[in-house]
Amino acid sequence: SSSPSSSLPTLVQLYDVESSRSCRSVRELLTELDLVVKKVIPAAENSRIFEDPSDPYYISPSLKESFVLPRLVVLEHDTGKERILSGAEEITNYLTDAFSTSTSSKLDDEEGQL
Repeated sequence: SSSPSSSLPTLVQLYDVESSRSCRSVRELLTELDLVVKKVIPAAENSRIFEDPSDPYYISPSLKESFVLPRLVVLEHDTGKERILSGAEEITNYLTDAFSTSTSSKLDDEEGQL
């Protein structure tokens, strides 16, 4: 048997711009839910992901035009597939649906032990 948290998605990559209001709202929710993203990738206009084809996270000019920030890549363990979420609304809805109940029940358990 697996624990409920074993089926929670892994947050693989967050493409982020520090000065972006929508990116900040996603970072704040990640903090509020006490979640860890394995890799945060700076994605400002002049970032190397857009300039250097040898960068492992390189985004080609043709993809850059449709590249919406923030962008979160998650690994969904129930399907074993990566899913790309684009824009603050899609990401915050996903994180809230996937993690808020598991996090709040974990917090309730911890409070009950005090």
